[in-house]
Amino acid sequence: MIAYRSILNMSSSSGGGSSGASGITIDVICSEICAGLTISCSDGSTTLTSICPNNPPYTVQFNIPNSGQWVASTIIDGQIVSDDPMVIGDTFTFNPSPYGSTALPINSVKIWLRCASIYDKNYTNITEILNDNTTLTTLINSNNASDYLKRSTSWITDICQDQNAMSIIGDNNYCADLLLSDSTWRTAICNSTYFEKVLNVKVPIMTSNTEPSGIASASSVYSSSYAPYKAFDGPSVSSSEGYWCTEAKKYTNQYLRYQFTAPVTIYKIELTNVLYESLANPKNCEIQYSSDGITFTNVKSFVNSTNNTGVPYSVIIDTVNSGAYWQLFVKDICGTSNSYIYVGRLQFYGRYA
Repeated sequence: MIAYRSILNMSSSSGGGSSGASGITIDVICSEICAGLTISCSDGSTTLTSICPNNPPYTVQFNIPNSGQWVASTIIDGQIVSDDPMVIGDTFTFNPSPYGSTALPINSVKIWLRCASIYDKNYTNITEILNDNTTLTTLINSNNASDYLKRSTSWITDICQDQNAMSIIGDNNYCADLLLSDSTWRTAICNSTYFEKVLNVKVPIMTSNTEPSGIASASSVYSSSYAPYKAFDGPSVSSSEGYWCTEAKKYTNQYLRYQFTAPVTIYKIELTNVLYESLANPKNCEIQYSSDGITFTNVKSFVNSTNNTGVPYSVIIDTVNSGAYWQLFVKDICGTSNSYIYVGRLQFYGRYA
């Protein structure tokens, strides 16, 4: 049995059918997903068919010749949707789980459209939907269709490479949070060229430790010229003073922290090394978060890239965690003879919790 929501509800009564012929009248009350589809009613030897109306009430009436066991069914994308036989005189109910999260087959454009109650489009591939902004917006703004999209992983590349699709997802909290809860979708979104359309919360370009918003802080600071906010003050790392530097002899177990103005779920960070310095760059690191700024939990351990090209090193967080406080915890550095830790740039990317 394919799991769809309330697709068929069959009831019966004695007497003539709609055509006036003798027999038993069967009313098959369908859900909107059956609109326009052929509905069959069969006892194994005799099969009657009728088309479900495109508009409510989605009711199909049959006049059957006997009171045996009859099954109402329909076909969606080549698969039969039916349930256990009904003994005439009883009430038949087809009421499995909500179809958006369990519908089969997956990766079916037709099913995805029906999950959003779209019946006037005969699309068969994802490109057609991506080229139709109205339909795409309706699908992403439908919770049922979003549930189905999460399971349709063959569309990941097409959607994550489409700037418009990523923007629409980013504007819909239900769809964005749902997709980001899935490891496959989360990785694809984070690696997309347009990831900031979905991960639309980040540290602003800081002009001080408290401006324009939030608070940048660190476990130690060499001097005000190397204040914590220097790691959050823009993309360039060419300036000799455009980075955070720890106090002398503080080159293990140090943190660089940013406090957002509200709890945030961070899915990705970018860490950029200082261009001309390799020994003082972070090596073994952790990404940590906190809801109170006191107790921090590690959500990702990683070894920093040793590149000094100014290209950020990206790290995707594997779990979903929310807090206002996020920090890079540096356990040690790449060299052994340097007494400082340098961080050229640090950026957190996520969504408000």
